[in-house]
Amino acid sequence: MTNVEEPQARAQQARIQYEVWCPQDGGVLDDLGAYYNPQDVHSAAARHNADFTPPHNAVGVVYVPPWDELLKPLTGDQVETLQKASLLVIGAREEAATLLARAGAADFSDDFFRSPCRSPRCVCPQYQGRDETTCERGSCRHSAAQHAT
Repeated sequence: MTNVEEPQARAQQARIQYEVWCPQDGGVLDDLGAYYNPQDVHSAAARHNADFTPPHNAVGVVYVPPWDELLKPLTGDQVETLQKASLLVIGAREEAATLLARAGAADFSDDFFRSPCRSPRCVCPQYQGRDETTCERGSCRHSAAQHAT
């Protein structure tokens, strides 16, 4: 019997996928495929690294599906709830930035407080909008959820 408290058991139960990422090859090695077991992806990364002199620094990473793929299994009500929760996250970041600025803690990086857009090829640095479901920046127009993750 599998202990669901073990990370591998939880990953298999959720069907989390892993892939090999190599900085020397410029990113994910698609030709090696996806893995459902962390040990398998680490073995594949080690084999890849051993093929080169000096060795590459490939590692196994969790596969993060594209945004559209993540939304497919959600119902309309769930997407709406996700948008509301995302606005709460963005608002909390802005409130934290305001509190720290008032306290004179200006050393913190702007990246800690920003909610950049996670949509591919979008360079919007900060969500603009409060009650809208899309960013008000004309160059962005993506959802709050794409900024809050």
